Amino acid sequence: MHQTHLHAPSHQTWGVVTCDICGEQFVLSFNRIHLTWTNAEDCAKLFEALLAEDHFNKRTHSDSYDIPD
Repeated sequence: MHQTHLHAPSHQTWGVVTCDICGEQFVLSFNRIHLTWTNAEDCAKLFEALLAEDHFNKRTHSDSYDIPD
């Protein structure tokens, strides 16, 4: 949520996702230029699974993630 590596003014914010394990928060957004067939709720579920996978594999969370359609 407080990363400074990426600046994405063309992204539309869908909300905030909180990691169930460590409580770190992430902004969930998508690029308005690229069409998506998914919605915020489905993306949030996929993203929560990625965050849990990070913990399972003993990785730190990344500053950004790409969630496939």
